[in-house]
Amino acid sequence: TGNADIGINGLRVNEVGRTINSGTFEQVTVRHSGSDSGVVNMTGTGGDDIVGVSSERMVLRGGRFRFTAQGFTSHAVDANNGRRDRIRFEGTSGNDSASGTVDKLTFATPTMDVTASGFDQLTIEASGGADSANVIGGEGNSSIYTSPGYVRHAEQGKSLFLHDFETVAIEGNGSSDVARMIGSESIDTFDYAEAGFEFQSPGFQFAGSGFETLSVYGRAGNDRSTIQGTAESDRVDMSSSSVTMESRSVYVAVRQFEFNTVESDRRGDDRIYFEDSPGDDVFLATPDFARMSAAGYQNVGRGFASASAIARNGGDDRASLFDSSADDSMFSGLSNSFMIGEGFRNEIDGFSRLTIRASQGHDRAIVNAVDGQSLSGERNRLSVLRSPASPAASMLIGFDQIEATVDSETKIDVANVDYMFSMLND
Repeated sequence: TGNADIGINGLRVNEVGRTINSGTFEQVTVRHSGSDSGVVNMTGTGGDDIVGVSSERMVLRGGRFRFTAQGFTSHAVDANNGRRDRIRFEGTSGNDSASGTVDKLTFATPTMDVTASGFDQLTIEASGGADSANVIGGEGNSSIYTSPGYVRHAEQGKSLFLHDFETVAIEGNGSSDVARMIGSESIDTFDYAEAGFEFQSPGFQFAGSGFETLSVYGRAGNDRSTIQGTAESDRVDMSSSSVTMESRSVYVAVRQFEFNTVESDRRGDDRIYFEDSPGDDVFLATPDFARMSAAGYQNVGRGFASASAIARNGGDDRASLFDSSADDSMFSGLSNSFMIGEGFRNEIDGFSRLTIRASQGHDRAIVNAVDGQSLSGERNRLSVLRSPASPAASMLIGFDQIEATVDSETKIDVANVDYMFSMLND
């Protein structure tokens, strides 16, 4: 009816009014039958021990020894420096929880709790209920792999396996902690900020903090990611199949997500780069917003001081650049164009068609129209054509001043315009 200590050096039972000590036995079974909470402490053999825990009992097997504890409310088991010690927990239909570190983990059910210390491998099988786990990484480098309903946490030769938990949170404390997350066949979401991240699938939520490298993989469905930039200078690369953000201290990669948004914190020298898909892509950029999209994906960047987009994978790709309320400048070359103003620079390369709009401020454009290109202007517009019969390669709208570099092959038809137009021979 009291507390018990079990190990290879014998059995000790403490009850009210008496203490029982025994010598070494190869098989020991202790049953708690009192109405009060009982505590059992179990110590491993020092060899390769295997421990099984259920709602009814805890059993340790090691070499010729077998220790069993039944009916206790509180359990503690120490692996005792074995080489390949393992413990397995079976959850209940209630709300179970796991907390602690890989070196010392507590598993609690509505009727009992178990604290395991020093094991090389820990496995917890949840079974019904709103089960949750909260794990803190050690000073060694942690490696996490997770998919819906499954988490593996490896650290300095030790492993923790979590099965069928609804909520899992892991805090990394090493210098090079890594987490890899695999999505479901349904809609998954991933949210990242310096303070931590959260990955959600139907019926499963995984959260973490303190990790230096994160990789997230979508599988199916319209998966969505949102990434907040760091206080450092971030580089972001976005394509139809992947998004990466890299700074001095963190690397985040999101792959096969359909909708992605990255937001700069506007403190570092943050830069974002877009790449097109094999389809027909559309790129749009303002001084604090950029978006590239096509059938099956959409990538958005907010608040970046520099945004660049390149079209090199085929398709009829179009781009639009917009000015700020201040005085802006634009340069348009044979394939490369950019708009620059106070606090921003937006650049494109390789797009089939380009529209650049100026509205407020005194805006100036420089156009390189050589090698057989054509200029056609009227009122507030100037079109730069590859040939007289082609659709506009570039359309400039609303500029106050346009300067064009031309040569003997340039065809010019500019009249009745609202802006100052000048030409310079190449």
